[in-house]
Amino acid sequence: MNIDKAKLKLGIWYEDENGNVINQKEDLMCEAPEKARTYHSCFPLQITESIYAVHSKSQKETCKHKRKYWKKNTGLIKGLKGHICTNCGCSQTRKWWQPWGRKWDYGTDTTPLINFHTSIGGGNQDVIMAMVNSGDYTLQEALVVWSTACERCMNVLAYKYLNGADGYEEYSDEWKNCNTECDFCKIKEDAK
Repeated sequence: MNIDKAKLKLGIWYEDENGNVINQKEDLMCEAPEKARTYHSCFPLQITESIYAVHSKSQKETCKHKRKYWKKNTGLIKGLKGHICTNCGCSQTRKWWQPWGRKWDYGTDTTPLINFHTSIGGGNQDVIMAMVNSGDYTLQEALVVWSTACERCMNVLAYKYLNGADGYEEYSDEWKNCNTECDFCKIKEDAK
């Protein structure tokens, strides 16, 4: 198999109706090119953490479903309308002409709260590969450790796995002066 790395599509691009990439300006904040039919986004080193609220049966039974908690349900077929109570996860679905009424369906046990996205790129890849090659972490573990580490811990990891070429030592003056904190360095400070 001969894979041409120059033809790999990474980042953000537009394609026309035949699947051809449309050349565009570097600034992607401008409008889509005129002949564009699809918009593509490919970031293989982007880590997404999704946090959901879990709702109990008793919470669903006692919820008053106040309008401030209603979130429009946009995934319905044409002719239907609906919303979800973000406080308890219950939902209502009606035909477009029907009034809402008081009856709510049980809905889902979870509702989305927030999504976190972390992109790995630039010099980060060297540290991650060094973490994996050392045998201390699998690739999956190294990606998660790097994406959840604070600036202080990232510098310590870079110092450790790049043999002092970048970052700084743990408990050094730079480490103590850094104002960031995460679960990794908080545990070490508590144990110290």
